[in-house]
Amino acid sequence: MARRAYGNAYLSVAAAYGRHDVSTERNVAFTGMFDRLTADYGADSFGGRIEGGYRLATSGSFGLTPYAAVQAQRLQTPNYGEIDRTGILTFALNYAGQSWNDTRSELGARADYRLMMDNGALLTLRGRAAWAHDYDTGRTINAVFQALPGFGFNVIGASPAADSALVSAGAELKFRNGVALRAKFDGEFADRSNVYGGSGGIYVSW
Repeated sequence: MARRAYGNAYLSVAAAYGRHDVSTERNVAFTGMFDRLTADYGADSFGGRIEGGYRLATSGSFGLTPYAAVQAQRLQTPNYGEIDRTGILTFALNYAGQSWNDTRSELGARADYRLMMDNGALLTLRGRAAWAHDYDTGRTINAVFQALPGFGFNVIGASPAADSALVSAGAELKFRNGVALRAKFDGEFADRSNVYGGSGGIYVSW
């Protein structure tokens, strides 16, 4: 990640790579038969984000920063086939390799408020509200029965909402000795799903 400030304006760029080792297992019961099917495969993900904003200092202790961001992600999965642990081979599937791309934009603002405490500690309150839009919400993969090669079909997964609201709130209390207490809440709200997350910790700088 890199960040560059130009007075009150800033520009940040970040890149990421992830390796996912996946194991699946499903059980199928049909007309008295029972199949236990497993698969193991690895997937790779790549991502990048660019963000720019400008801080408006409305007073000595309060600031508002409108920002815009674009991020792109790519997930690649290889061809893989299920292993039938029961030896029936009736319901085992082969899956074609897939590459999934998604581009997401964000438009919103961050706010911060700083207050000096009587004991010399600095209290900083932060918040964010933004609108996010995903440009690719398709979730479809191709599969074929191993016992019936050539007869493929599509598996359609649940599609996420294209638009969502992002909110966050956090606080930091930094003491003179370099110890800081931090807590943060993040939420993402859409018509099909809600995601919540929180974090907190003690940080020491010297």
